[in-house]
Amino acid sequence: MNSITRLGSIFYYKIAYPLYENSFGLLKQKKKVKIKYQIQRNKQNVVIFGVPNHGNLGDYAIFTAERELLRNYFPDANIFGVNMVDFFHEIRALKGLLTGKDLLILTGGGNLGNQYPDDERIRRKTIETFPKNKIVLFPQTFFFTQDEDGKKEEKITANIYNRHKHLFLMARDSLSYEKMKKTFSVPVKLMPDVVLTCRFKEKENREGALLLLRRDVEKKLTDKEETALEKDLQKKFRTVTRTDTEISYWDYIKNPEARLKEKIEEVQRAELVVTDRLHGMVFAAAAATPCVVFGNYNHKVKETYKWVSHLPYVAFAEDESELAAAVQKVLGVRHPVYDNTEIMRLYDETIREILYG
Repeated sequence: MNSITRLGSIFYYKIAYPLYENSFGLLKQKKKVKIKYQIQRNKQNVVIFGVPNHGNLGDYAIFTAERELLRNYFPDANIFGVNMVDFFHEIRALKGLLTGKDLLILTGGGNLGNQYPDDERIRRKTIETFPKNKIVLFPQTFFFTQDEDGKKEEKITANIYNRHKHLFLMARDSLSYEKMKKTFSVPVKLMPDVVLTCRFKEKENREGALLLLRRDVEKKLTDKEETALEKDLQKKFRTVTRTDTEISYWDYIKNPEARLKEKIEEVQRAELVVTDRLHGMVFAAAAATPCVVFGNYNHKVKETYKWVSHLPYVAFAEDESELAAAVQKVLGVRHPVYDNTEIMRLYDETIREILYG
């Protein structure tokens, strides 16, 4: 590269391109984002950051439940979600379009920690970008590994979160609540997974067992244990279907609403659900489908079970040896009914506290 070409390259990348990006490029992006999300200056925006782009239908169910719940309290607001892929392309434009009156939501789930760094980067960036806005983290499981990386990342998260003056955090289980109270100086409240605010229509004609098991790093059951579970169920049910709440990216991205509806209907049609997925348990509870649940590699499933332990048709099993007794217990409930009265009361109280407290 000769000296003239080198100088031209330096001028473009160091001066011209950044100048364009910070002026004309930003204006163009703001216009595009404004149209995409229908942002108006005279209308409050409620923005849900971190909407999943991956194939986890449980995470997508969280977003849809958050959106529906917020519509009840903000009927006149412009409510929209920013997905994980678009977030870093659009955050600068959103900073220039949103005002202090807008409410920002960090979506709930089981990823507040160092296991899922993309989700945590989105939360940190949102909190740093909007220091004057009220920001609410919907119920999350808190789990940083206790190695060097986990401790380092937990400290970074704590420093960023604790600097924000209008941040409200919800913990999804009691262990996460205790850890979050120690880590953060901002308000923290213990709350159930938001999907438990949903009620799915109960089906009369149910058939077969649904073996809804995870296949990722959070898996605790061994292949041998899963095979034993399937054989046990095949002795009792006409059909045993294997499935998961995690689907392929391409199936998901085409129509996540339709894929979620199909998965919930699959749970509704079953006589019994056996799962180690948190949202396998939650879907079954909300559909009044008898369910036996096993734990995953951390505390989130077992701890979240406490929110539905009052339902006689949902039982927790420590291992495969407890399956038969648990199945007998949940199938013995004649007319399962999903009662989420206390959960709805908690959410109403908490949202009003956020709005007016």
